[in-house]
Amino acid sequence: MKVIDFRIRPNTTEYMNLYTGSGYALLWRRFGIPEPAPVPLEYFSNEARQQNIEIGVFTGRNSSWANLSNHYVRETAAETGGLLFTAYGIDPHSTKREVELAAAAADSRNIGIALDPPGDPVAAQPLGWDDDTIMFPIYEFAAANKLVAILTVGPFVGQFYGNPGPFERIARTFPDLRLVIAHGCWPRSEELVATAYRNDNIYLEASIYAFHPGAHVFRDAAGTLISDKVVYASAFPFQPLDAWRKYVSLGWPEDSLRKVLSGNALRLIEYAGGLA
Repeated sequence: MKVIDFRIRPNTTEYMNLYTGSGYALLWRRFGIPEPAPVPLEYFSNEARQQNIEIGVFTGRNSSWANLSNHYVRETAAETGGLLFTAYGIDPHSTKREVELAAAAADSRNIGIALDPPGDPVAAQPLGWDDDTIMFPIYEFAAANKLVAILTVGPFVGQFYGNPGPFERIARTFPDLRLVIAHGCWPRSEELVATAYRNDNIYLEASIYAFHPGAHVFRDAAGTLISDKVVYASAFPFQPLDAWRKYVSLGWPEDSLRKVLSGNALRLIEYAGGLA
């Protein structure tokens, strides 16, 4: 079975340097896998193809705590022989934000933008995903240029940024925008499923957390109720490249499995003009 991995990062030296050191020990321990050793890009590409990854999306990252240049993301993807599309990392507070957005729209192999939480989750008044002044212009640009907006949530970004309410406001304000909620399955599984169920332009991507205790609500819905609203991602290097095989073992209908492992992601890539 061919697979599209919507969140996959080559474990090159440049990428692994973002997550190396004592400060990230808890992260690797919680994910339950050893920290992968850096490898040449060619090795990663060959291994991904051997694990039936037909297409991947290399999501960038530019935020207050992790930065990887979009130039590096673009050049790295270009050297994978068509394996990788990209989603540029956008820092909402950067003085180069408009330049980076313009570059994202101009790059024919770039299908979206990747956003980390725009503020401090424990601040008295954190800057929200749906902030009208700072965030809405980004979504407006993405919608106008058919760039998929990938928002990173999950347990490590705190409860404030995992609240599905703002996602719905964004989706309703920009009906032409496609939103992918990365790690969007846990711990607020029922609310996230319901949000994707009632908003045609919101997709969920579970990656690392799909098999956590309590995420069975997401798994049940992904195989039935919202099988057309879920995209598979490994989040490699934080899960193995063959993590998709866990989904095969769930006993889903064949049609649901194909939608989640490739069909829905293909539709988003086509929306962004990636296969034009």
